[in-house]
Amino acid sequence: MLAVAGSLAGHDKPWWNLLPFLCLTLLLLALPLLALLAFGQGATAALPKIRNWANDHSWLVSEAVVLIFVAIVVSDLL
Repeated sequence: MLAVAGSLAGHDKPWWNLLPFLCLTLLLLALPLLALLAFGQGATAALPKIRNWANDHSWLVSEAVVLIFVAIVVSDLL
């Protein structure tokens, strides 16, 4: 969030331009709870499997995050 806020500040954008990023971040954080509320016992069985996959393939998740930040930096430079 600091990188996005810094990017907005560097381009003299108003603070409310941060809201889409904030909403997307909150949605991603809420996905397990939303899945549990929507799918009940199905989500109770699936969520540990998803967690185990993410732990086993954490390098893929890290690379995806790095690519997102590279895209942000490249778009700032253009």
